Amino acid sequence: MKVLCVHHKGGVGKTTTAIQITGVFLSKRNRVLLIDGDSQADSFKFFSEGAVPKPGGERLATQEGMLTVVSAMLAIQPVGLKH
Repeated sequence: MKVLCVHHKGGVGKTTTAIQITGVFLSKRNRVLLIDGDSQADSFKFFSEGAVPKPGGERLATQEGMLTVVSAMLAIQPVGLKH
C-alpha cells in the first residue's frame, strides 16, 4: 500500500499526518518506508530523536528494522539523462 501526504500549501499538517499514519502501520507490524520530501526534514528529526540529516540526505533505519526514513536530498537522485 502507498500513502502520500501532499499539498501545495505549507502548514496544513502533512508531516503530522505522515507521522501518525506511520505509527498506525508500525502498530500493525507493517514495514514502513517514510520519504521525507520536505527540506526541513521534520519527519526525519522526529524519528531520529532530533538529529538533523547530513547535507545531501541521509537514511535512518529504526524500530527493529520495521521503519526506514529517508530525508529529501537522498530520495532525489539525478538519473543522468541527456537533453
